[in-house]
Amino acid sequence: MHLRMLILAAAFSAWTLCAQPAPKVTTPKDALGFNIGDDYQVANYTQLEAYWKKLASESDRMKLVDIGPTEEGRRQYMAVITSPDNLKKLDNEDRVQSVAYCKDTYVVATADGKKRKFWERNLRLKTDSSEEGPLANAPALVGAGMMGDRADIIFSSPDEIGRFVSKSC
Repeated sequence: MHLRMLILAAAFSAWTLCAQPAPKVTTPKDALGFNIGDDYQVANYTQLEAYWKKLASESDRMKLVDIGPTEEGRRQYMAVITSPDNLKKLDNEDRVQSVAYCKDTYVVATADGKKRKFWERNLRLKTDSSEEGPLANAPALVGAGMMGDRADIIFSSPDEIGRFVSKSC
């Protein structure tokens, strides 16, 4: 009897999970007028940027991070796709503990006990006070650049920057 009830409960649980509709996100064809990969169809940067922003607004699993300007002066984005809970969690190597500044160099200390040096032009200090941004007093170090020599530190508010960055020569 217990086995039969257990099987029935498992089947009902699986059915309720399958019965939940998937969140609606705009398809490339709906946004661009064609599928990605269609012959003789290429989306331009403006179209792709608008589509990425639309996807990020429709899904709690996608966050667009502005990683700076391109050589042409356009904004460049990185898409982070994960569960909503993971967006708030940071690995120790990504959780900033302190930032020291001396002459033309920033030294970023992370929760894993490591310190990384960045030339002042290669480190951007940004804020994201939205629900998807970092928790208060837990700025995130986000790598940028293909050689690992650039990064962004994303704070939850502008006033946090002054608390974390100190002059230290």
